[in-house]
Amino acid sequence: MTDSIDEPTLLEQLKQLTDGLYWMSESDYPFKVFRWEDKAQADLDTEAVLRRTGHSADTPVTVVDLDKFFHRATQEEKWHSDEEREDVRRYRELLEMLKQYFSDIQVYRIGEVKIDVYVVGRSPAGNLVGLSTQVVET
Repeated sequence: MTDSIDEPTLLEQLKQLTDGLYWMSESDYPFKVFRWEDKAQADLDTEAVLRRTGHSADTPVTVVDLDKFFHRATQEEKWHSDEEREDVRRYRELLEMLKQYFSDIQVYRIGEVKIDVYVVGRSPAGNLVGLSTQVVET
């Protein structure tokens, strides 16, 4: 993680990188950038994520490795169109940025069938920052 960028700039860069980028599943959903202030810099666990996202405590949660989550999106295939190759390039750039500027990154998949996804890491300022999207899996 590198801390040579201020948080407002970091948030703006995340917004630019994800603008027009959709996570593909049975339905395609855009990314939203979020910031959770965390003055106490408490450890983030599934209970805290459920609370911060307004989900009930009994909602199923799966924690996924960042690289595993983005694997499919960052792999270029021979059959990809130019537009799909550009999306792969953008996903690679996004993944690189997340790794460069955030620590303790986790991907939380919350729910079943219509799944809320939160990619959460700690910014250089100590706040929890990330991306949210949805996945549909029937």
